[in-house]
Amino acid sequence: MKSNSSEPTRYFCTLPWTGLFSIKTNLDVTFCPCFLQMKIGNLAEASIREIWNSEKLQELRRSFSKGELPDRALSQPTLPDGSGKKCMIRMV
Repeated sequence: MKSNSSEPTRYFCTLPWTGLFSIKTNLDVTFCPCFLQMKIGNLAEASIREIWNSEKLQELRRSFSKGELPDRALSQPTLPDGSGKKCMIRMV
C-alpha cells in the first residue's frame, strides 16, 4: 500500500527468489512466463543451477531488494484483464 508521505514508491516481487519458469521445446528457459517473458537461458547451453544464478535474475533480485522496479518491468504492459496491475509486482 502506498503511503501518503513523500517517500518514493517501493516495489517487490517474490518470483526472482521462488522461481516461475517455463521451458520451451527448444530448451529456452523463460522467467515469469505470464508477464515479463524474460529469456534467462537455454538448457542446451547451461544447467538449471547456472540459469537460476544468472546475471539477469541476480539483477532482478538486487532491484527488488532495494524496492526498485526493474527497468524490464517498467517497459511491460499491464495485465490483460484491464485492471492496470503489473502481475505479481506490488507496492510496499
